[in-house]
Order: sequence, then C-alpha cells, then structure tokens
Amino acid sequence: MDNLIFYKKDTNLKAQITKVRFSFTRKYSLMFASKPTELKEYLLKAKEGVLFFFTNQLEQSDRIAIQNIRNLFPKVKICLCTNKTFALDAWQMHLFHFIPQPITNVGLEDAYKKYISASDGLQKELVVKTKEGIARIPFRMINYLRAKGNYTLISLRGGKSILETKQLGQYEYFSERDLNMKRLNRSYIFNMSNIRVADEKSIAFYATESKLELSKALAKLIRKTLLSK
Repeated sequence: MDNLIFYKKDTNLKAQITKVRFSFTRKYSLMFASKPTELKEYLLKAKEGVLFFFTNQLEQSDRIAIQNIRNLFPKVKICLCTNKTFALDAWQMHLFHFIPQPITNVGLEDAYKKYISASDGLQKELVVKTKEGIARIPFRMINYLRAKGNYTLISLRGGKSILETKQLGQYEYFSERDLNMKRLNRSYIFNMSNIRVADEKSIAFYATESKLELSKALAKLIRKTLLSK
C-alpha cells in the first residue's frame, strides 16, 4: 500500500484532500498532520511513500524541516506545495516534485502518478491477443485509446488499430504507469508524447498519416495540457 502524507502547519487538509481520487487500481492510505510532532509520528509509521509538504511561504524553518526529513527518511519522496516563486528552491533542494499554488486536484494526482511511474517493476506495455498470436505493445507505440461502448479502440503508431472487448475504464492504469498517458475526458486516453500537431479541430501523431478529428473543446484541452507539461 502506498503511503500519502499531507502536512501543513496548523492546518488540517483532510476535508480538501479526501475528495481527490488518487488511483483507481492501487491501494493507498492518507495521513494528515498539522503539527511537527504528528508529522514525525506518521513518517516513523510509514517509512516510505510521498510527503506533500504544504506551506504558503518557504521559511527557513521549513527548509530545515525538509532537510531533516530527507536525511532521516530517505525512502520518503517529498513534494513541495507552495508559491510558484519557490520552484527553483525545490529544484536546488533536490526534491521529488513541486506543485505551485493554487494547488489543484490534477496537480496532486500527477505527483502521485509520477511516484508510481518511478517505482520499480511497473510494466509499461499492453499484452493483447491478435490473429497472429500474443502481441506485446509498448505504451510508446500507442497514440490513443477510444471508448466504443463496451469496447475500446487502441490506435497505434503507423495507423494500425486493435479493438479490445474491454471498457476504457479498465485501461485507467495506463495513466498511472506512464505520465504521458492522460485520460482527458470520458472517451479518450491520449499518449501526449506521440502528438505532433494539435490545431483547433484535430491532432496529428508522429509516424501516423491520418489525423484524429475532435471537438473544439477537447482539442483546446489537449493544447492546454501540452503547454503545461
């Protein structure tokens, strides 16, 4: 089970954080600390996992606390959640991740996905049955997955596609194992690293001739997501 610890001095974040669905496939526990003593207790209990360290301003006391945690609990990955002006500080402190204020659910989810993706032993390929036999398809070869009722169409680089007898939700774990795989609406999971061009009504993929026509709203969301990567 993955341990997710949330700390903000003098503030309990439970009401806000429990609304976030961090994973559909993995078990995780949430711990909330508002005092240094509580934080230490949870770190001793968990020993490894992700610490979301919230602060409005990165004070000297915060820097010292973070450094002590890194020294005492090397298996705990620290995600600093604070003002965007401290992004460089997070990098210089060699922290695992940084989320700028205002903190969003998507930002928290992406940090957890990064943690999962960095874990050892995660399979980043799809195993399917085809007429030719069992095929192993690396995620990097997939352009997108599209919902078709109780089926899912898997579009590959080069233009080939596979129709699987599973609903799209059963492939939700793709986005947890590979940060490039993103489910942006109910109908699609996109491999963002394979998108070559995104215009107002369609997207084009590397090593694939045909474009994918989309609604203006979804095309706009894709462009926004690409720019924020």
